[in-house]
Amino acid sequence: MINEKKTLFIVLIGYVFITLLMTYPLVFHLTTHIPGDAGDGHQNLWNIWHFKKRLLNFQNPFYTNYLYYPIGVKLIFHTYGVFNNLLVLPFNNIVLAYNFIVLFSFVMSAMGMYFLSFYLTQDKFGSFIAGVIFSFCPYKFAHLLGHLNLVSTEWIPFYILYLIKTFKEPFSYKNICLASIFFLSTILCSYYYVFYLIIFTTLFFTFEVKNRIFTKRTFFLILFIFISVFPLLVMGFQAYLEGDFIKGSGYKQFSADLLAFFIPSPLHPLFGPYVKPIYSAFRAGGTEGIVFMGYIVLALFIYSVLSSQRKKLKFWLISALCFFILSLGPMLQIYGHGIFLLPYQPLYHLPLIGAFRVPSRFDIMLTLCLAIIAGYQIKLFLSKFSLKKRFILTSIFSAFIIFEYAAFPYPLDPWPSSRLAHDIKPAFKGPSKGSILFIPFGDCGQYGAATLMYFQTIFNRPMLGGYISRTPPWLVNYYENAPIIGTIKKLARGNQVSKERIIKDRELIEEMIRLYNIQYIVGIKEFLNESLIEYCTTIFSQHVISCKKLDDILIICPLRPIPPSKGLRIDFSKYASKLYIIKGLTDGLVSEKHIKLAQKKGSFLILPPLGKGSHKLILKMKSFTDKGEINIFLNKEKVLQRKLSKGNLVFEFKPSENLAQKHNFLELKYKNVPSLKKSDYQNNFIYCPDKKALPLSFISLEITSNLPSLPQP
Repeated sequence: MINEKKTLFIVLIGYVFITLLMTYPLVFHLTTHIPGDAGDGHQNLWNIWHFKKRLLNFQNPFYTNYLYYPIGVKLIFHTYGVFNNLLVLPFNNIVLAYNFIVLFSFVMSAMGMYFLSFYLTQDKFGSFIAGVIFSFCPYKFAHLLGHLNLVSTEWIPFYILYLIKTFKEPFSYKNICLASIFFLSTILCSYYYVFYLIIFTTLFFTFEVKNRIFTKRTFFLILFIFISVFPLLVMGFQAYLEGDFIKGSGYKQFSADLLAFFIPSPLHPLFGPYVKPIYSAFRAGGTEGIVFMGYIVLALFIYSVLSSQRKKLKFWLISALCFFILSLGPMLQIYGHGIFLLPYQPLYHLPLIGAFRVPSRFDIMLTLCLAIIAGYQIKLFLSKFSLKKRFILTSIFSAFIIFEYAAFPYPLDPWPSSRLAHDIKPAFKGPSKGSILFIPFGDCGQYGAATLMYFQTIFNRPMLGGYISRTPPWLVNYYENAPIIGTIKKLARGNQVSKERIIKDRELIEEMIRLYNIQYIVGIKEFLNESLIEYCTTIFSQHVISCKKLDDILIICPLRPIPPSKGLRIDFSKYASKLYIIKGLTDGLVSEKHIKLAQKKGSFLILPPLGKGSHKLILKMKSFTDKGEINIFLNKEKVLQRKLSKGNLVFEFKPSENLAQKHNFLELKYKNVPSLKKSDYQNNFIYCPDKKALPLSFISLEITSNLPSLPQP
């Protein structure tokens, strides 16, 4: 037992040393820099900050209205890294927390691989090398540039270890529970990896468990896993029903090139400059395209295939082949040229599978299988030598593998310690928690958008827009069509905008500022073109108090406060209505007049905070059917339920006075309302190409109060 603990301590110290070496010079900048290239790493800093902020305020951490304010967005499909966020809850410095996650992942991934390999081989030397191969492979350093969730591979080998133990050892609830816990831990790190574990488990059942699948072990394993992930399944299913799920694109582009498995990483300190031109020819580029196996590992794999050990390693060889083929994506590519189709093509079109849009990431499972195979071969090779020589040879093997995988000195992102990061907080003065509008609008996938999210952890104010992994299509559509914001997005892309639209936007500016509670406009100087500057000057000039340049990067403009609305009238046939329609309405024609038709999944509108007092809402609609019913909710509280009848409909209700205190969301749900049919066009002259449309049109929404004056945007 003492020798065993001593061995584990030496192994742990070895992995810690290799981690500090391979991530050098990070160890000297743990509180000021993060590894990476100023990309998605900033988003992960926001993840750490936001998760803790919501949790400490006893709020649901899987939702935020600090992004896409005031509408908000669910984060269940976002690469949130829940386990990582929980791990660093005690940390107050999010940069230090980020770096702790990085170091923890490398060390624990290596330890997990050591335990798995040792269980299979009963050899500590080969297992140590297996840990080096898995944890410090080029794939992980490619994703260390910003994909913190993909660096978090630590629980993959632990799950596989206890999966194997569940079926290789006498029945044990301990093994089943631990397999379930590590499965849950994996899903809390990355959805990609839990998808890979499902595939691995299927292979394991097929080739190892075989006729022992239908036993109580399998039943309890599936049951325990289901129970552990049930809350996530519920939240995911709800978000899916609400239209938040988005099928990933680019799976053809982000597939591994066959040559990339044999070409050293472009991050390598010696080979990098020579191989970068080669990587530029790969469709997946220099991050998703890095899948280098290493020549030592490749040699050990080839020897395993040719040696008598291949029968013993059959499962791992088959698994390696499967994950290799999957990583190649829908088409075999050699030096950027497509050769022929592969099995991934039909797999991509299966339900939910389309969300996993980067086939090259299967490389981590290929690496795991290769690490196990290498562990077996190293055991055989070293078995002839004395203990001392085995230790020396293991060190030599490890050194050569580390040299092949080297990416040090690793690039560090200086943004967290930049002058701008230091100066930005005092630039947003005042106790008000009004929102910030960044121009260009910060919902694009540019690196700037992630950096703005990091800045939010400093200035601590909600912002319009954002940058999450899977922005719901309905939210993207809302901002594309919304007055003013939609115009800003078009101008930022270099598109032309009509003078008529600019005039309409100018008429709506006060209502827009009020609706989004905008307190600051911040221009990002690098991305401001002439048309955008001219438009913003025209629209916002009368409401800007002053402008201040910050480090010649940002232009910060506080706005004059807009008083609460005393009432509101929305004509759904007008351009201005797009400011309030979040989702669930579509364009149609009735007798060649433009109308807004309801959609099957319901309709969702945003209303601004109103002045104090009693208010009355009057919603006017027209129904072309007498079937079904409508339910109306205000801020999730049901305020009205009525069966439909043909003709004009008027829904009138008085909400509580808290309507004045916050943004208000009006939701309409439809029950048993038939879809729009050809007969509706023939009888009522309705036309709408949208198959989700219902024969139910919106006319107007009016909010009156006991105060005079009724603005009509």
